[in-house]
Amino acid sequence: MKILAINGSYRKNSFSDLTLDYIHTISNKNSIDFEILHLRDFKNINFCIKCRKCTQLKSEKRGKCIFNDDMNKIIQKIEKSDGYILISPTNFYTITAIFKRFLERLVVYTNWSFDNKAPDYKLKATKKSICITSSAMPSLIGKTFTTSLKYLKYSSRCMGARIEDTLFFGDKTKKHVQSLNSKEIKMLDKSFKKVFLS
Repeated sequence: MKILAINGSYRKNSFSDLTLDYIHTISNKNSIDFEILHLRDFKNINFCIKCRKCTQLKSEKRGKCIFNDDMNKIIQKIEKSDGYILISPTNFYTITAIFKRFLERLVVYTNWSFDNKAPDYKLKATKKSICITSSAMPSLIGKTFTTSLKYLKYSSRCMGARIEDTLFFGDKTKKHVQSLNSKEIKMLDKSFKKVFLS
């Protein structure tokens, strides 16, 4: 099994980074191929300009974007993976701008003719994913008043994955230097086992 993690955090050593480092450790212990892509490292991803040329051919094949940029490298890794971890901190009530830019470019995995009001997913949901976000808000309030998990789910579905679990970690700005506590580690262990080891 190969799992691809896509991280929308702007900062190195952020809570998102530490979370993925821990999941990487779990994967290694279970002989699972695990790769982390930090979107901040990809400097050449154009914004989707909504020309919709990639969405006009009705088929299960991915559309071709007009831009030849770093998104192509990410797409290749997506298509070679069996499951995904999608993670972005909540920034002003939603996912980060770099994750939103990535999400918009996933439109290549939709059929969206000009006479349709909304796109249809090309891919059947045959893979698995976990969607994770964190926020300064307490978890219960964050789940109610932010849209991060919703957009992470859209990304997962475009990539042909079922959302098997979602995790929201709250109260994450009380310390400048982030760390995982025992409760968070337990949640990650339980989620990973349920989705990828059962």
